[in-house]
Amino acid sequence: MRIAFFEIEEWEKPRVRGKFGEDVYLDEKKVDEDELSKENDFEIISIFVDSRITEKVLAHFPNLKFIATRSTGFDHIDLAACKKRNISVSYVPGYGDIKIAKGFGMKVIASDPYPDEKFAKEENFEYVSLEKLLSSSDIITVHCPYNEKTRHLINKENIRLIKKGAYLINTARGGIVETDALAGALEEGILAGAGLDVLEEEGETKEEMEFLRRGKFKEDELKTMLQNHMLMRMPNVLITPHNAFNSREALERILGTTLENIEGFLSGGPVNLVP
Repeated sequence: MRIAFFEIEEWEKPRVRGKFGEDVYLDEKKVDEDELSKENDFEIISIFVDSRITEKVLAHFPNLKFIATRSTGFDHIDLAACKKRNISVSYVPGYGDIKIAKGFGMKVIASDPYPDEKFAKEENFEYVSLEKLLSSSDIITVHCPYNEKTRHLINKENIRLIKKGAYLINTARGGIVETDALAGALEEGILAGAGLDVLEEEGETKEEMEFLRRGKFKEDELKTMLQNHMLMRMPNVLITPHNAFNSREALERILGTTLENIEGFLSGGPVNLVP
């Protein structure tokens, strides 16, 4: 099968070639629909988070059967369009947070619409409702994927359930936490502080040229971007540039898992598929 890796770094190339041979296509650029001028015969592609896989992009890959994103999040991929084309998508699950928390002597609880009781027993944590989690936790961390169901999962209504003086950490996607609710909770002292690796509308907040390029914004988008700048100036808020994953060890694990995902697909036993 024809395999292509996009957004690939120099140190990754030997491992990829060692696994799939010299014929694998390697490109340091992202997949950009404005630069795709011809059809590609790739059947498998691997991407990172800056490649936006839309229905228009998929039209340039008529033979595509499998997308392996080298990330835990997959909101940069149009899953409905992939499903329509019968294209499978794999991702890199995140692990280790529970072990780290327990290393600090914490009692760990979790909320998930799809609880894995076997995993909970192995790692010695308890599943609870989101409401109970918010009201009883001293530190709340967000790890879920971003989609229509998780957009503003923490919002103006339920953020008031949070125990006064708690801390919120979001290393998942900015849109999971409603910015207006977060800013209000910090100003009112409901939250003692926040650690954010992601923000709503972070693309425009991060890149002023992108802001100018778009030109027109909805009122709520402009409000969110202004609130992001407010958050950046709050003394009890720590913001990092969507970079919490970026250690050498984590990047090596991400690449290793991605190679396993592709091997699984090639052998007829795909793993880590997006549900």
